[in-house]
Amino acid sequence: MIAIDWRIAADVRSWLPVLVLCAIASAKADEPTQGATPGGVDDFGAVIESSKAAVVVITAADRKGGSGGLGSGFIIDPSGVIVTNLHVIERGRAFRVQLPDNRFVLPTKVLAYSRAEDLAVVQVDERDLPFLPLGDSDNVKSGQSVACIGHPLGLRMSVARGVIGGLREFDGRSLLQVAMPIEVGNSGGPLINPAGEVLGVVTIKSAASLGFAVPSNEVKRLLANPHPIPIARWQTIGALNAKRWRPLMGGQWSQRAGKVISSGQGSGFGGRTLCLLEEPPPDGHFSVAVEVKLSNESGAAGLIFHSDGGDRHYGFYPTGGALRLARFEGPSAFNWTILQTVDSDQYRLGDWNEVRVSVDGPRLRCFVNDELVIDLQDEGLTAGRVGLVKFREPSAEFRRFRLGRELPTRRVDSATSDQILGLLSQLPERGEPDQTVVTELARYREQAASVLRKEVEKIEREATRLRHITDIVHHRIVEREMEALFDAAEDDVDLLQATLLLAKLDNPNLEVSAYVEQMDTMAEDLRALLAKESSDAQKLDRLMNYFFGELSFHGSRSEYYHRSNSYVNEVLDDREGLPITLSVVFMELARRAGMRVEGVGIPQHFVVRYVSEAGEGQLIDVFGGKKISRAEAEVLSDARLTEEHLQTSNRLSIVVRMLRNLTGVASREEDLYGMLRYTSLVLILQPESAEDRLMRARLRLATAQPKGAEADLRWILENAQGSAASREAAELLRRVR
Repeated sequence: MIAIDWRIAADVRSWLPVLVLCAIASAKADEPTQGATPGGVDDFGAVIESSKAAVVVITAADRKGGSGGLGSGFIIDPSGVIVTNLHVIERGRAFRVQLPDNRFVLPTKVLAYSRAEDLAVVQVDERDLPFLPLGDSDNVKSGQSVACIGHPLGLRMSVARGVIGGLREFDGRSLLQVAMPIEVGNSGGPLINPAGEVLGVVTIKSAASLGFAVPSNEVKRLLANPHPIPIARWQTIGALNAKRWRPLMGGQWSQRAGKVISSGQGSGFGGRTLCLLEEPPPDGHFSVAVEVKLSNESGAAGLIFHSDGGDRHYGFYPTGGALRLARFEGPSAFNWTILQTVDSDQYRLGDWNEVRVSVDGPRLRCFVNDELVIDLQDEGLTAGRVGLVKFREPSAEFRRFRLGRELPTRRVDSATSDQILGLLSQLPERGEPDQTVVTELARYREQAASVLRKEVEKIEREATRLRHITDIVHHRIVEREMEALFDAAEDDVDLLQATLLLAKLDNPNLEVSAYVEQMDTMAEDLRALLAKESSDAQKLDRLMNYFFGELSFHGSRSEYYHRSNSYVNEVLDDREGLPITLSVVFMELARRAGMRVEGVGIPQHFVVRYVSEAGEGQLIDVFGGKKISRAEAEVLSDARLTEEHLQTSNRLSIVVRMLRNLTGVASREEDLYGMLRYTSLVLILQPESAEDRLMRARLRLATAQPKGAEADLRWILENAQGSAASREAAELLRRVR
């Protein structure tokens, strides 16, 4: 993968919500619906919708300080009191809370917790919040309607409705059994009744449509005996040395394996969060340095100095691939002065970089990897503490923090570098290295390690470049094969081969012919079974029994958004997939066995239609494994279906729809290269689509391909004049220039 130009990409990321919505809008064609009512939203639905304002996302750090599990919680008091499961926040770990409006709020203390009941009550630093009242769980009845709101499998604010199954003894405690789908991420979410009262806290998944919740009265008992623990004392795993570091402005700061790790947005302007060194710097003249690595170049992190412990300080840090020196004198953009932003060839994207500042009165000299990049005079701030800073959402790691009057350079001079490389050349390319040479190299200590690391980086960059070229060539081969396939007449296009080519786009080692042979074998077995049946109805039943019974094909529910569900070869391997991929396999199996089955792309779902020899049609929901009526298809689609909705989908539209599903999955994973790959193949099949060409232009910009982006934008201006795409293309082309 080539390096991304994050100065453009950071801007393009502001468009990504639009790109994602476009991608997901078409991907939603294959999303399952639960409990949809064509007549509209019922009263309970309105209560559920309003209750979402009090449901939060909770993310706990893992043991190494990175992003751990995601769970749910809900606000029970406007002063910022939140209930969740103890296993969601994890004893001793850092965690963060995100409100429904996407703001992150700082947890200040754990008010109470119970390991036996798997409950935790957390206080956050926010007021006047929407909240949910606790109901009386002693009065619940079997069969009572309930709903849970949470974030199953990372899908924010998802709703499931069901009924109370009863009060059950489970693992030594009394829990509410609920008949509804519960998944990872639902934990800690509220179980509400039609009055909007919380009857329980979702805690355990037991089966595909069965779960358990802690009764709300257990929460009341816990609240009656609070034992507040400040967050600083709660967080024991990866806790900072309080005698050395003092975190400020929110965010999460932890320490692991000699590294300081910062994650989550801070409360300061620009998502800023600080970590001050308790040791004061020398007066007037000093140097401070640290090695920093950004998890994503759209973030920013580095050094601060002359800090007053609040909003006033200097900052020197990498941002968007460049180096910036800024002066902050208050809490808003109006108090922020960018003194200088520069590019440097010494800065290594996506890697560790040492940033260093030398302060000599008003003279500020800033270095990256020992190269001087900024040298200026500024008297805005004259004294204060030093420390670390991070901006925005992406995390950052820091190591080898240094402070002193003078800091020795780590740059290796050319003569020493030549000597080390000379020794390196004496080592054999293969086999055991000469220990005498290794000993000589070790005499250079850290300098030898530095030179050798640079050689490794050089080789890795070349390997990365060659891998990227190999990928591009492979993608071009698949595009040519797909283009040749669809040059034939519609009836001559092999849909199985076309959809296998989609999978081969991401899986170069896939053998298309092997899966075609597998399908032919299955069809041969089916033909033998069909020969025993006389009527069309019997043949259809035989097909369905063979597909859903003997072969066990079924819809994927627990891992619906997994990419494997969009690859037909993996659907054939695992017998599990999306509505559209299962439908493709069903249609191709039927076609090879001499039966006529058509694809029907209704809104939000994909079904098939069996057409008998007499011309009569029968809709089948392959994802659900059953025959359906038109009314049942409307429930799946959550819409009144017109004759246009029920038209047969041609092979081209099916392949394009599958590509849009893949684009939706890639967008959820923020995989820009995947989105670009799928959009480019859509344009091979639909070259006149101005909207797809505009999306590809944006993606090309975000992945440092301005020439390709400009070509797409010019095409739009020449071939789609007067369209919304052309207006956006004109503006974007001006910005590119």
